[in-house]
Amino acid sequence: MLNSAAALRAAQFTWDNTLPAEDDGHGAYIEVQVSLLLAGQDAEQVSFYAPRSAARPGYAETAMESVLDADDDSHPLLLMLLAALRGDHAAAQKLAERFEPQLISTATTLIERALEARRA
Repeated sequence: MLNSAAALRAAQFTWDNTLPAEDDGHGAYIEVQVSLLLAGQDAEQVSFYAPRSAARPGYAETAMESVLDADDDSHPLLLMLLAALRGDHAAAQKLAERFEPQLISTATTLIERALEARRA
């Protein structure tokens, strides 16, 4: 019984004093790069706009495809463009916010792929 109590105390001590995993900054780096793309700027590894190529597509083209794939019935890019052209920036903003998750996902995927290619 004594050995069990000592083992339990040792295990509890180890558990209580385990250091959290160190933050390597990867998540923060990705977040900054995604925010650059969403602001229409080039990220470190991904251009906002680049000629279409299988190896490194630009974010603008990939994001457009992502939004179109999200909701083919309402043609969201066309709706955003028409709202902006008629000066209804509130409607264009609302439509853009509706598809923001797809835009963020696309930016994150492109940056992760670029990082993997750089490591290889």
